[in-house]
Order: sequence, then C-alpha cells, then structure tokens
Amino acid sequence: MSRNTADGEHKPGELRTVLTVVAVGIALAMTFVASYTLALDRPPPRRIAAALVGGETSDGAIAQQLRSSMRGALEYRSYPTAEAAEHAIEQQKVYAALIVDPGGSRLLVASAAGNSLAQMLRNAALKLDEQGGRKLVVTDVRPLPDTDRSGLAAFYAMIAATLLGFLTALQLRMNVGRLPLRTWLSIIAGLAVIGGLALAVVVGPVLGALPASLPALWGTLAAQIAVTGLFGTLMVILIGRWAVVPTWLIFIAIGNAASGGAVATALLPQPYRTISDIHPNGCVVALLQTTSYFPEAIGVRPLLVEAVWLVVLLGLVLLSARLVRNGPRWK
Repeated sequence: MSRNTADGEHKPGELRTVLTVVAVGIALAMTFVASYTLALDRPPPRRIAAALVGGETSDGAIAQQLRSSMRGALEYRSYPTAEAAEHAIEQQKVYAALIVDPGGSRLLVASAAGNSLAQMLRNAALKLDEQGGRKLVVTDVRPLPDTDRSGLAAFYAMIAATLLGFLTALQLRMNVGRLPLRTWLSIIAGLAVIGGLALAVVVGPVLGALPASLPALWGTLAAQIAVTGLFGTLMVILIGRWAVVPTWLIFIAIGNAASGGAVATALLPQPYRTISDIHPNGCVVALLQTTSYFPEAIGVRPLLVEAVWLVVLLGLVLLSARLVRNGPRWK
C-alpha cells in the first residue's frame, strides 16, 4: 500500500477526475435549468391558429379584442359554421374557435390539445369581461379526464420511457461490460417491448390517465425506449463512460423542454417549437395526446420521425461497433 493511500490522500490524477466529474455535473444542471426556463417559464403566445365564425357581423370587433388580449398571437381562419369550426379543432387544424354572435359569442377551447394554452385562452376571455367588453362563454369541447386534470400524463409517460431506454444502456456499460453486440441489441429490443407494455398498462388501464388503446400506447412508448436505448448505446461505443453527457443534453435538457408536454407546443419559443417537430420526445407526446383525444388528427409526421430516428440510430450503432473498439463487441 502506498503512503498516499495509507494517509487517505489522493493521487493528482484522481483529484483531476473528481473535479472533472463535479464540473460536468454542474454544467449539465445549469444547462437543464437554462433550457427549461427559456422554454417553459411564462411562454409568450405566438402564431396560434384559431377558427372564426361570423367575424363579419356587426359584433365582429370581439375577434380583435380577443386577439389583443392574447397579445396579437391569434391567427384566425374563417369557417362557415360552428360545427365546421369544432370539427377543425377535432382534426387539430386549429387550437380554438371563436363563434361571433350578436346574441352571445362563444369561445371553444380544447384542454386535451394543451391545457396551458386552453387556460391562457380562458384568461383572455375573462380579461375581456373584466374590461367591460362583450362577455364570452367559454366551452371546453375536448376536456381532460379527471385522472389527468393537468394534462401531463403524456409528458410523464414520455419521460419514463426516455429514462428507461438510455439509463439501461448506460447501466449495461457500467455493470456488464463488453457484451456481444447481438446480445446487447437483443436486450434493448426486449426492454422496448416489455418496458413499453408495462408503461402502457400503467398510464392506460391501471390509471386511466391516457384513454388511447393499449396497442397504441404500447407501440409509441416502446419506440421511444428503443430510440433512447440505441442513442445511449451509440454514445457508449463512441465516448464510453461520458455517454451520459450528450444523452442528457439532447433528450433531457433540450428534448423534454421542447416536447410540448409541460407547455403546449404553440406556446414554445423558437427554436424549441421547431425542435419539437423533429425530436422523438415531441413526437411521442404528440402521438400519445393525439391517439388519446384526437384520433382524426393522427398524421404521418411523428410516425415518420420516430422511424427515421430508429433506423438511423441502429445503422450508426452497427457501423460504430465495427469501427470503434469500445462498448459492445461486434462478435
């Protein structure tokens, strides 16, 4: 035993490693706080699509008053009837609908499309009433269930799937070592299938927080586990023990803030709003919300984005395992 070890002292190299680990941890925490604050703290409304019915009537000024209350963020699209406007909400072409009627105007919102945005619209309508303007009756045409009153169930489910995927990959690196790549990928695949089913059962049948079908929840969450598991695997191969750094930055600090789960996507500032459309976290939240509350609005974009991430990451893992002597072995 060396004298330094016996005296409880540390070698200079060990001290540098400790200081590096602490510095990286602080930097990651700072990035997390900064990203979430920029994206989620009092987000300003911007470019919110809203249906407008009867805006050309003598009482049409209420549309401009509501827009002013929303700081000019509403972008109206004309619809012939209230039924057509509500159908546009169901198809997620608009977030709200203003039905202008001299006998009593109405504002249709959909909490399931973004509780934060629906509440902002309610507050804007209340502000008009308090300022002595024309009273707006607010109707929630797609309310959230009592089991998810805050509308955060999709966000929480996405976070759980994300953490399960990449933390498993990092733990494999730390505890099992250089497994054959085929075995490693089989573990990630099995984790996606079993973990996705477990999470889907919890947020679906058990808690009733997301009313989508079990297969839809299962497939969406399994895909997210696979994506983050593959990304974690790729980082393990490329940078070894520091794999947590880019994974944390991309999927936690940036991905979660830009997901549209904590705050409606329409309220996110740039570049988070654009990131949400091409990031797996944003696509998973969109799929969970859409399949649960707006089945008519399911589109190919989030499905395509998830598929591209899966295929590209799998290809990069296979290529990197051949070229880099770290992490899983090719054979």
